Amino acid sequence: MAERVIPTLKKPVVRYRGKTSSEEYNQMTQDLYFDLTNLFTASNDNAERAEQVIRQLNIENMYLKTKVDELLARLGNIEDMLKQIQQGSNKYTQVKFVDSFEEDPDAETTKRAFIDRQHKIATLPINGAGISKTHIWNSFKDEAFIPDELKITLNRPISTYANATETDPRNAFDGKETTYWERIIRYPEDDPTDMVEVEMIVELPENIVNNHNINTIIVHPYPSQGIDILGIEYPKTAVSDPAHATWEMISCWPRDIHGEPLVIENAGPMKFCFEDRQAKMIRIRLRQRKPYFENNEKVFVLGLKTFDILYNNYTTETASLMVPFELTSPLSSMFAITDIEPIFGNEASISRNTNPCSYEIYLEDAYGNLEYLDNSPPITNINSSKIWIKVQLKADEYKELTPALAGLKITYEAII
Repeated sequence: MAERVIPTLKKPVVRYRGKTSSEEYNQMTQDLYFDLTNLFTASNDNAERAEQVIRQLNIENMYLKTKVDELLARLGNIEDMLKQIQQGSNKYTQVKFVDSFEEDPDAETTKRAFIDRQHKIATLPINGAGISKTHIWNSFKDEAFIPDELKITLNRPISTYANATETDPRNAFDGKETTYWERIIRYPEDDPTDMVEVEMIVELPENIVNNHNINTIIVHPYPSQGIDILGIEYPKTAVSDPAHATWEMISCWPRDIHGEPLVIENAGPMKFCFEDRQAKMIRIRLRQRKPYFENNEKVFVLGLKTFDILYNNYTTETASLMVPFELTSPLSSMFAITDIEPIFGNEASISRNTNPCSYEIYLEDAYGNLEYLDNSPPITNINSSKIWIKVQLKADEYKELTPALAGLKITYEAII
């Protein structure tokens, strides 16, 4: 936010043929000098901030462009694969993600799922903004109070690099998107270094919380879409010293088919939802493997815009949302839905024996009216191209956990 300058100079009272006071004149001159000094100082500070923000935005745009190019290439490959798979077939697959989700207009306000478009998931509705374990938000000043007891430890101090700079790591906890924790590490252009990593351990303050319950972690990397998150972990057992901790990955961390943790590459804004957990400290590991080149130097940039550790209180055990689909085929205008599959952002946390969502399928007619069809596939003889699926999210039956729905996939057939 730009710095505000409050003038001290007041308009003098001037009377026709009235007496003048040298004392008042001197005071007015001093006030004018003070105001001009403050104005130029604030102007210079704001110019420096603007220059820094522009530089950071340019860096992010560079990485975003790279990510878009990669995604377009992958999308082209996927489209080619789908055409080959579906060529001559009457079976089709569609996936809709959070950008296509809509609120359920027929549900009570308190029973509508929270569609978090920034973090690309839908969850049960949340009571307020959640309870942060890293700061207290001052609504009067519109800023975060970060207690001194919030302890941040980095595995490698910035001073150990030959040519590097760093902003305050506490910037990641101030609730603002315009102030970052940022590391800039420079090497000669021909240096063989091809990546840099950093590990941050956050010890939560005791003086702003009455318990250590957490169930949500929010991470906004910097540059967005430009660095990898290697892991987010909490200690297996309660310890007071991070040096004595045995770390384990948060339960909702994505894993491969063998159960091994994956690396989240080119990460954007992320929200991790897991079961209630007691934790006094969290560790996050970041990696930058895509340097840019400037003035004959190889430059690695990595950091965090936001890193928040919090407890969200979900207000209900069930909530609904709507997802539209357009059924198309060159073979027929009659369709059958054969399968519906949810895609969860926290699938690794969900109990195996629980059913985190159910469905109602509706057909939309030419006038926009919805007609109920069924609550589960297979559904045959659908004579309209547009359908709506009402998804009912349900809390995990065996632990205090919200499902985090990231997408919905359907499989359908053209009836020939």
